[in-house]
Amino acid sequence: MSVVAQILAARGAAVTGSDAHGGDAYEQLRQQGLKVHLGHAAANVPEAATVVVSTAIKETNPELRAARERGQEVIHRSQALALAARGRDFVAVAGAHGKTTTSGMLAQALSTAGQDPSFAIGGVVRSLHTGAHYGAGPAFVAEADESDRSFLNYAPTVEIVTNIEPDHLDNYGTPEAFAAAFVDFAARLVPGGLLIACADDPGALDLARTAAAAGTRVTTYGTTTPADIPGGPVPGAAHVRVEVIARSATGTQASLTRWDADAVAASSGPSSQPVSLELSLPGDHVALDAAAAWEAGCELGVQSTAMARALSEFGGTGRRFEDRGEAAGVRVIDDYAHHPTEIEALLAAAREVADARGGRVVALFQPHLFSRTRNFADR
Repeated sequence: MSVVAQILAARGAAVTGSDAHGGDAYEQLRQQGLKVHLGHAAANVPEAATVVVSTAIKETNPELRAARERGQEVIHRSQALALAARGRDFVAVAGAHGKTTTSGMLAQALSTAGQDPSFAIGGVVRSLHTGAHYGAGPAFVAEADESDRSFLNYAPTVEIVTNIEPDHLDNYGTPEAFAAAFVDFAARLVPGGLLIACADDPGALDLARTAAAAGTRVTTYGTTTPADIPGGPVPGAAHVRVEVIARSATGTQASLTRWDADAVAASSGPSSQPVSLELSLPGDHVALDAAAAWEAGCELGVQSTAMARALSEFGGTGRRFEDRGEAAGVRVIDDYAHHPTEIEALLAAAREVADARGGRVVALFQPHLFSRTRNFADR
């Protein structure tokens, strides 16, 4: 919600808000001059205001109840963000994991390339010192939240789907219903829009095939050549291969090779020379995220090698393999990973760091949501 408030305020709207308990976001908004109340009360709501709510706000909330009784317009935060992005090339990043890193990479790289993008990201992009910005450029990058189906409120120019591993089953009920929501999401692309989907993930690959069959323009990305994609290349789709060349405690070196749709269809060689990536974060999953951001940046008009250079300046986002410092020889890494696949990728990256120092990994895990912990207990 705080990033939506910052975007709307930057557009010139008079923004007020309420926070139940305070915290970093509360203090940041106050420092930026926004009027933010601590606690919820009907008196906090201006009578002429449009009221923006998140899924977490229940109908019993006194502010929402007052707005309903007065007949005020009430919209979801995703609808407010969609309105703020109107007229821009909207890039929506969705998936069970990887959204924050991928959207942060794209926002950073477009900024470095001089495009001054707008962005709304669920973590602070460390090199940009914020997760929200309303820029003058044509692109608007945002995380698209699939947990409550609110990503269906967007009409993107570009969609990135990092994976479709079953999650949020308390809302969806079944893995099939979760996957079906992504089919609806792909159908939200504007005419001529581009779906970028990870071919290493079975769910995202299935989505790419479904979308391409429906006439959507598709680029897949992954660690294989088009010919080695499980089940064969997606008909009519382009493909980006990411190949990790070197791993270290301080970063990842990789190369990106692209086949356009005609080259994929003809089973011919790549359409261009490989592009080198120098990433300052460890982990093969980071290279995959970079491949998606690279393809999106090229789609938005950034030259391929310039986009790769810009990605090298990405220093991560808050609570995504965030280095908190070192004490008594122990390096502390803070990460928001809570899905089993995210945790596996996090531990692999942590082991790269520990192995380089001759050390070991000690993990402290805080479960996130009772329903997720129950659903994935066996993993």
